[in-house]
Amino acid sequence: MSIKMNNNNKRRREKKSKCITTTILHLATKYPEITDSQLLLEKFNNQNGKCFWCDCKLECPKLNNTSYEENPNKPTLDRIDNDNKLHTIENVNISCHMCNIMRGGNSYEIFEEIIKILRGTTLILDLTNHNFINNFKFKNIAYTKE
Repeated sequence: MSIKMNNNNKRRREKKSKCITTTILHLATKYPEITDSQLLLEKFNNQNGKCFWCDCKLECPKLNNTSYEENPNKPTLDRIDNDNKLHTIENVNISCHMCNIMRGGNSYEIFEEIIKILRGTTLILDLTNHNFINNFKFKNIAYTKE
């Protein structure tokens, strides 16, 4: 009984491994700038199969009876420089869907500060060196620098 259970577990792990590898390779097909999907798979392996930002284990997009949208840990390509619209190997990290959505249009540097709070490595969001406040357009709000 124990041997059979171990074989079933091994098959499930192998199936998941193939699924995530296929998913990463498929990401490369979505962007014509990525001409070598093996480089993307290498980047994924260098990240140990984890999200660049939050270190969660990246999973197959579709789990059991869920839809693709219900898996926040599915891999996505997050552009390092959002001003550069191309998804080149040099301009992407592999992140979970949730971190990619949270980052949105924030710069790499600002999201680094935000992720420190989410990881629990700091309690203070210090954006003083990022000229962040000048990007806001205030309506009927008085703002004074101290």
